[in-house]
Amino acid sequence: MLDYLSVINSDSMLLKRTKEDICLLCLDNKATKLNSHILPKFLTKGVLSGTGNKHAFLIGANKRQKVQDTPKQDYLFCPSCEKRFEILETYISNKFFNRFRNTAFKDEFVITKEGYSFMNEPDVMHPNSIDENLFHLFFYSIIWRASISDHDVYSSFKIDPDQEEILRLSLNIFMKNDLAELKKYCNHSQSEIHKFNYSVTTCFTKPISGYIGVYNLENGRYLLYANSIAVVYDFKETHNVPGYNRPGKKIEILMITESAWQNHRLSTIVNTLIRWRDVE
Repeated sequence: MLDYLSVINSDSMLLKRTKEDICLLCLDNKATKLNSHILPKFLTKGVLSGTGNKHAFLIGANKRQKVQDTPKQDYLFCPSCEKRFEILETYISNKFFNRFRNTAFKDEFVITKEGYSFMNEPDVMHPNSIDENLFHLFFYSIIWRASISDHDVYSSFKIDPDQEEILRLSLNIFMKNDLAELKKYCNHSQSEIHKFNYSVTTCFTKPISGYIGVYNLENGRYLLYANSIAVVYDFKETHNVPGYNRPGKKIEILMITESAWQNHRLSTIVNTLIRWRDVE
């Protein structure tokens, strides 16, 4: 059963990491953790969906590889750093991804009409019960993990090395081994979180199927798809661009219909966001 396609743009194989390598986050402990999901499993849930045998294919220039799980990799992190990711991801999963489509929590997700020109019925969601700093850290963490991975799905994707190191430093400094400590530290030191721009787009209803992909756009811009969510990152220094999030700004989630999602209307959104940044 073919449920999603992830395009591999390069067949070159990097030297595989071992348990003797150093953790890519803390740069201190040995990276002994096995089976680290590059993207959190809750983001990719449903990609391998359907009846019967669940599998998908990764397609490259000269090969087709059957897979039965979403991308994982060994020896990226030490157990302690893996735990820090888990704490952040569990919070975001419980407070956002498990709630925003559930009408029981509608008061936590206010919908407004912002008049953004790239949608016929422009809707923007404002989460009002989420720690904004943790929200930013989460979206920084997933693009960073995609960039540092040499898994086939991500091997041809790379953000600028300086941007990658800034993200690593921020994640390493702010992520803690306890949720209360994480929230306290972030709120106390929020002005020190680096202000990269990113937009988040999703559907009012969850799409029937999706795929995983990361793409280099141009001029410090990147696009990440994860099943039913798309994130455009803009790592150039800009301020208060419509449709983008950054520390110190109220969170906006761009909401579109499932038909718009399936009909590739998202490409229009991406292009509009890029134009807005360019004319500021």
